[in-house]
Amino acid sequence: MTYNSCILLLLLIGGISTGLPIHFWCSSKARESIMHLQTNNCSKSDVLPSPVLMPYVGINLTEWENKTLQQKHAEVLEAFQQFDVLIQNETSLQCLKRLKNYVAIVKDAPVQKDNVTFTLHPRQTTRGETVGDVLKQYETLIKGKLNYFAQDLQLADRQNIRHKGSIQ
Repeated sequence: MTYNSCILLLLLIGGISTGLPIHFWCSSKARESIMHLQTNNCSKSDVLPSPVLMPYVGINLTEWENKTLQQKHAEVLEAFQQFDVLIQNETSLQCLKRLKNYVAIVKDAPVQKDNVTFTLHPRQTTRGETVGDVLKQYETLIKGKLNYFAQDLQLADRQNIRHKGSIQ
């Protein structure tokens, strides 16, 4: 392989590996399509052996707007991590194992880390009895809090770029 071919290959690999998270954060359709692609082999009507407690993923926009970016990040990550534990522990949800990618991507979100934690209280859970119930809550998390968090990240990024431009 020639030197130029190696450089081209490295550039392509770098573009592919770095482009996916950027596309994930910039496109709500990308976030939703990942879920649909990774769960298309699940039977939504399958009843779970026993009801499961899932994180409540509803959003109060007034409260959301008053949170810092770090608090929003912690809240979204906590919900995904709770789903991750649920999926690992419930053998009936094995078809959802690939959804772990969300935890990894959200964990590495470009947010200043301030050791902020968010804990869901018992009243902030909901029961699910079928695979479809779990998928519906997961999809609500993606279309709700995750999308709002992604929009907030984009806004913070634009403000950061403007701020850097005004300093120079």
